[in-house]
Amino acid sequence: MLMENDKIYVGIAALFIKDNHVLLLRRSASIYLSGTYCLPGGHVDGKETLRQAIAREVQEEVGLKIKPTDAQFIHVYHSYHATNAAKKEWLGFIFLITTWEGEPINMEPDKHDQLCWAPLDNLPGNIVKVHYDAIKAYRDNVYYLEHGWE
Repeated sequence: MLMENDKIYVGIAALFIKDNHVLLLRRSASIYLSGTYCLPGGHVDGKETLRQAIAREVQEEVGLKIKPTDAQFIHVYHSYHATNAAKKEWLGFIFLITTWEGEPINMEPDKHDQLCWAPLDNLPGNIVKVHYDAIKAYRDNVYYLEHGWE
């Protein structure tokens, strides 16, 4: 039985691919891991499927409209890492997005200070580790990774 401190958090992220580039957001000084790039995404709020959660998060963060059925599962990671002051256990699901409506814009300037398309073969070095590894795993056809258990 899981205790409150043993809760497993569920995260989701979108890997948008366009012309061999990936969509990234840079986390602002106001949030954890400031200055690092990340994929659009967030947490599953509950009472929603993973695909519904990614569609909601994408709309909230970058203003793009996607159909949940267009979100293609490509990777999962199981991690134990610090978020703010505490270590937490996470399951993170990454979805490939190749079809969407609109142009990406930074919908949360209080959380992100930059939005960019980065070349898949020349990614910035300061990407959140689980997202960097998920992008690399996508390129290498790896579907599962573990982080922070050592």
